[in-house]
Amino acid sequence: MNHSHSNDITEMSLLLSRAFVNDPWTRMLFWDDAKKSKAFFTMIIRYCKATGGQVLSEHQGNTLASVACLEHPMKLSFLNVIKLFGSFITFISACGFKTFNTINTYMRLTSRHRPKEKHYYLTCLGVSPEFMCKKI
Repeated sequence: MNHSHSNDITEMSLLLSRAFVNDPWTRMLFWDDAKKSKAFFTMIIRYCKATGGQVLSEHQGNTLASVACLEHPMKLSFLNVIKLFGSFITFISACGFKTFNTINTYMRLTSRHRPKEKHYYLTCLGVSPEFMCKKI
C-alpha cells in the first residue's frame, strides 16, 4: 500500500463512497446520495491526515483498488484543528447539520468503547467494487 497524496483525496473519496454504497448505515445517512457520501469520506480522509494517521491506497495498474484510513494515537496541533474545522463546515454544507449530528452522536457512543491507552484504529477500509473478491 502507498501513502496518499492530497490530489488523490477526490479519487479515494469516490472509491470509499462506491465501496460503502450498500452499507445500511451509509444508506441511512446519505439516502443513496453519492455527493453526500463523497463529502463524508473526504472528511474522514482529511481527519485521518490531520490527526497524524495514515491514508493507505493500493493500485492495480493505474486504477485505485483500495483505500484504508488508519488513525494513529492523536497528534492534533492548532493548525490541524483549523484545517479540520474547514472540513467539518464543508461536510455540514453538503450533508446538513442533522446528518453531522447523527455521526457525531455515533462517534461519541462508540468512542466510549475504545481502549483508554493509546492505540491505532482502522477507521475505514474500502475496496473498489470491480476488485472485490480478488484478494486485494
